[in-house]
Amino acid sequence: DLAGSYTVDIDDGYVTEYDEDGEEVGSGY
Repeated sequence: DLAGSYTVDIDDGYVTEYDEDGEEVGSGY
């Protein structure tokens, strides 16, 4: 989804997902 983005923690691979407003919409492994 190009409207949002995600980051992946380098150390443990934990993913945090954000919507187009920069609000956190989900996270997990």
